[in-house]
Amino acid sequence: MKLFSDFIANYQGGKLDEILGSKIAEVVAAVENMRKKGSIALSLEIKPAEAGTMSVTASYAAKPPINSSLTGTMFVGKNNELLACHPDQRTLELIAPAPVQEKLVKAI
Repeated sequence: MKLFSDFIANYQGGKLDEILGSKIAEVVAAVENMRKKGSIALSLEIKPAEAGTMSVTASYAAKPPINSSLTGTMFVGKNNELLACHPDQRTLELIAPAPVQEKLVKAI
């Protein structure tokens, strides 16, 4: 029996091998970047065709990890609402500083 890798390398002139290689690289990059797991699944459907031939359909699914959460801290208000600022702390009014004017100095 031939190796499975021979089948993958030769199926559709190597197109499946090329596609899976690029999908693996995509998933590995996302896993490395996000430090979460990813996966690649390959499915082969093989059914009889004409005498002495088989119809082979290869399907794949690449699932790189996605960043689907955003974490932050919020304060609880009087009616159990979530607030960005502490409800008992006053806010300061910010005043923009006056623009700095440069003085011209004459050279002596």
